[in-house]
Amino acid sequence: MRDHQPYVLDPSAILTLIEGEPGAERVEAVRRTASVIIPWMWSREVAYLTQHERRVAEAERRDARIKA
Repeated sequence: MRDHQPYVLDPSAILTLIEGEPGAERVEAVRRTASVIIPWMWSREVAYLTQHERRVAEAERRDARIKA
């Protein structure tokens, strides 16, 4: 059953989950058990950071994962 309290994931939490950093398990647990909000602007920030640090294909892969 999902928690009724929504959680807002910021870019740091999103990147922690995507990159499998310490704390990713906690973010994933929240994603599975609660309503999660990812503001459009923050998903764009993750894409921007990824494009500059890695490459466009990786940014597109991450964007698809965020939307899933």
